[in-house]
Amino acid sequence: MVTQKKKLLIITGSFGNGHLQVTQSIVNEFNAMNLDNLTVIEHDLFLEAHPLLTSRCKKWYINSFKYFRNMYKSFYYSRPEELDKCFYKYYGLNKLINLLLKEKPDLI
Repeated sequence: MVTQKKKLLIITGSFGNGHLQVTQSIVNEFNAMNLDNLTVIEHDLFLEAHPLLTSRCKKWYINSFKYFRNMYKSFYYSRPEELDKCFYKYYGLNKLINLLLKEKPDLI
């Protein structure tokens, strides 16, 4: 019986090491399973879409807890009823669409 090879796409972000560590743990676990019919693909979507802006945003993100606690809270939790208007919802969207068209993953 021939099984079709499946693709698992893991999208991560380099905003804080937690995201990267979790991604690496997931990738390592799948690789340790030696699943011949599974290809694990990992992408840091924001870094690939906007490398310079991501670098600056990452510095802001790291310092936001210390210096801009209220600004951080406002950025993530203000106006949930207007989520469609938030810029970060679309940050990297074109890159994501192109990535999906290129990789054609079975699971994201």
